[in-house]
Amino acid sequence: MPGSCPNLAIMAKPRHVLAVRVGRPRVFQIPGFGAGRLFIVSTLYKRGDIYWAQIYRNGRRKRMSLRTRNHGLARSKVTRLEHQLETEGFAGPTATTVGEIVAKFAEHLHAQNTAKSVQVDLYRVAEFFGPVCDALVTNSRARRGRSASNRRSARRKRAKVYDCKVDVGCLEDVTTAMVSDFLVDLEKKRNLSPKTLNGYREILQRLFNWAIRVQGIRMPDESRRNPVTDVPRFKTYDKSIRFLSIDEIHVQLEALTEQPQLLAMVATYIYAGLRREEALWLTGEDVDLEQRRIHVRAKTVDDRFWKPKTGRNRVVPISAALAGYLKKYTPAQASAWYFPSPKGCWCDPDNFSRALRKANHRAGLVWTCLDYRHTFGSQLAQRGESLYKISKILGNSPEICRRHYAALTAECLQACVDFDGTTVGSPTPHDPPKLKLVRPKSDTHRRWNGTDGGARRS
Repeated sequence: MPGSCPNLAIMAKPRHVLAVRVGRPRVFQIPGFGAGRLFIVSTLYKRGDIYWAQIYRNGRRKRMSLRTRNHGLARSKVTRLEHQLETEGFAGPTATTVGEIVAKFAEHLHAQNTAKSVQVDLYRVAEFFGPVCDALVTNSRARRGRSASNRRSARRKRAKVYDCKVDVGCLEDVTTAMVSDFLVDLEKKRNLSPKTLNGYREILQRLFNWAIRVQGIRMPDESRRNPVTDVPRFKTYDKSIRFLSIDEIHVQLEALTEQPQLLAMVATYIYAGLRREEALWLTGEDVDLEQRRIHVRAKTVDDRFWKPKTGRNRVVPISAALAGYLKKYTPAQASAWYFPSPKGCWCDPDNFSRALRKANHRAGLVWTCLDYRHTFGSQLAQRGESLYKISKILGNSPEICRRHYAALTAECLQACVDFDGTTVGSPTPHDPPKLKLVRPKSDTHRRWNGTDGGARRS
């Protein structure tokens, strides 16, 4: 058996193996590859009460849950999987135009994610493929009435976006080397950070995974693998965050005393740790001063839908300091927003950041909304609060909070190691005990204590 099918020699059988099905070698023809031999080895086993299938196809292993407790149904599912693999082995690669598949992928993103997230993702896809469809055409800021120099500058910026793009006609023509060279060119020409480069890699991997699983495209590679999967991720490093001290918080709030709404908004960012858009999307019903709670939740206002970044609603408690600022603030009665724009409508995040930057520039300050959010988490971490509680309030995962604020908890952990009351520079409270070796005086004493290995005498 091992001689007829070499895959059996390398197959590691999992626990509770029930059956091994060995497919016969078949000769098939794939355009561009010539003749080959197709080996399929399937294994049926159980994990708990659920049946699983382990399939080797030309040396490549794949495990999948059959989602059934019935043995007969599990065997029939394995048979269908074998037939599907054999059919895909005989079928050649597809030829799908890039513009067609990317346009459908853009519709998929709009149905799943927020508008801002889709804009960033499609911008990165456009840098890889170029403007192959209407969804990837970048929004030019050059408008009528601007000078000719500004229009020329806008055209140069649009041309710079596509200086690293890959020229392919079909999606199946993309290779792993193309994706790797694209990311390296971005790093060299634009000096992008490893985190940003990983973002480019992630959206391209999502595109190919969606095209393979949903649209049914078949890559020229025999394994039908995603070409982005073999591209290694860029190694990232934890960066030091910037946050305000207690004295700097007072300086920041005193600089905004002449602008009541801006003062209340900055106080909300500092003492509640909200993201920039989370505060701008607050309505009067979301802020409960009696219960001292802020509800960050998905909502539809003026026919516009919004949801938090993580997609999960949460409740943020209002501290005593923040309650004092919010009680002095009176929202506009004619607007549904808690922090409306000067015209009484929803406040655009870029316009708010521009107003905040102008106000801080007059006071000689450089703090931003991200610094205010880090201030909230850093101050809690320095007080000894658990990273789990901080993550629940901020709406982050505990891993992200560990990356940002774990170093700040080292100061509060210092007291934990001094369990005997000793401090640096102080004498030791007691001397360590001295050990004294006592030898037996005679053989009789050693025998009576059982140290000679013999039986004790009566």
